[in-house]
Amino acid sequence: MTLPFGGAPGDPGAEVFRYSLFLVLCNRLVTASIAACTLLAKGRREELRPVAPLWAYACVSLSNVVATTCQYEALKYVSFAVQTLGKCAKMFPVMVWGFLIAKKRYGARDVAVAFFITAGCFIFFTTGETASRVAKASSEGAGLASMLWGGGLMVGYLAADGFTSTVQEKMFRGYAMTTYNQVLFTSLCSTALSSFGLLSSGQLPKALGFLARHPDAFTNVLTLSAAASLGSLVISH
Repeated sequence: MTLPFGGAPGDPGAEVFRYSLFLVLCNRLVTASIAACTLLAKGRREELRPVAPLWAYACVSLSNVVATTCQYEALKYVSFAVQTLGKCAKMFPVMVWGFLIAKKRYGARDVAVAFFITAGCFIFFTTGETASRVAKASSEGAGLASMLWGGGLMVGYLAADGFTSTVQEKMFRGYAMTTYNQVLFTSLCSTALSSFGLLSSGQLPKALGFLARHPDAFTNVLTLSAAASLGSLVISH
């Protein structure tokens, strides 16, 4: 998302990959394939059907697609280091969603810790060097607009990701489902949502055209998808 393919920055044939939703689609296709193959290998064919209502999987899927898309899009505006630091602020939105959805209660110390970590991330974001390579190289520059867009996307990521984690936990408690069952059907719903987004926006042929021009980018896409799939399974476990 930040380094060009096809040459060094400024070369005539150099391009930066810009299709975040395509990365989400590839991630979820690989994750669903791994989950389905694992269930088949373990002889658990009965888990290849939904345990919870499909709308419950779709609810988790929608927030997960929004979170992941915001995460990738943010790299166009803020540096990877800033994005990684910003993830530390996830504690607060998770606590808010836990209070609203799961009726959890948190002590004053928990709230204080989450507040100060979130505040520290905000202070760093608003006072330090935050712009990504893409923002610096673009005609828009790396000014206030870039910072605001990047910050907004990070807020969207944190809010959606916190919601995803809370609802996933609630589903595990409410239904007798395994990790692979939830991952499989959530990923299938995410595949459908991201495919719809790519087709309706006309981004799918553009993303495929980019990979046709720069086949080495496909290796990066597969590597990212494998890492994202492993992360999804570990989080669910």
